[in-house]
Amino acid sequence: MVILMRDIYLFSDSPSKSKNSNTNIELPFVKNKISSKLSRILKKRQRERLKFYFHSSPTKYLYLVSAMPLLMSFFLLLYGFYSYTEETNLDASSEGLYMIIAGVVVMVISAIPFLLIKMTERKYSDPDYKRQFIDEERNIHKRINSELGIPDNFVELELITCQTENVRENYRGEPPYETELFRVWTEDGAIGVSDLKVSMIIPKSAILGYRKIEKEYAIDYWFKEEDFFEGQYKKYNIERDGSGYYRLKDYYEVLFESDDTTYILRIPCYDFPLISSITDFKCLDK
Repeated sequence: MVILMRDIYLFSDSPSKSKNSNTNIELPFVKNKISSKLSRILKKRQRERLKFYFHSSPTKYLYLVSAMPLLMSFFLLLYGFYSYTEETNLDASSEGLYMIIAGVVVMVISAIPFLLIKMTERKYSDPDYKRQFIDEERNIHKRINSELGIPDNFVELELITCQTENVRENYRGEPPYETELFRVWTEDGAIGVSDLKVSMIIPKSAILGYRKIEKEYAIDYWFKEEDFFEGQYKKYNIERDGSGYYRLKDYYEVLFESDDTTYILRIPCYDFPLISSITDFKCLDK
């Protein structure tokens, strides 16, 4: 049976599901796991990180939604002032006054979320706050590296884990894959792999080699700071489809064995040079 690694679990080589009956299987070659206390801190930090990135750079759509009621109040005030000043009919003037009052009320109420967004953005964009947030992040990761035995010379790359169950609207084709960030390093000829919750050391004798899989597939998110069509990623001809997924033409599989079972690490084509730069794998395609 060939099974795939995802987080601290092993998943069967069935691409249609992200969770299945194999979630009880223990990962081979486990060296360390983070403590329950640090695990709670990491989960809390992940929520804080999402909040930080969201509030430090709110999307234009958020501003648009908050600005819509302001725009409506502006038209209510215009209509109200026109009716109140131009109409001689008493009922029309009263209606205009009501419109003015309604416009003021809507403006005050709609201004509150807009101001809150701006105030929150200012807080999270403050250089001192950013510096403090980054320092706290570094300290947490130092503790993680210490508990998991991850050296300072690790490389961070993405591994393809499983295919998503939540496919976006209007998408046609094979379900896209999820990718997650892992830390990889070498240790006395062995390969260390960690998802920040557990670390495993794969002995060199257990590694069978790697193979290139030429198959078109899609991934759901792009984690890199550099755009997929620029710089070092331009040569991979990555395309973004109408559903927002990123389409690639090949990936790599690193195979290793434990107790007569073959395991696979799937690596996107654009990150394989990172792992091949720190170790020498046997190519199984030859």
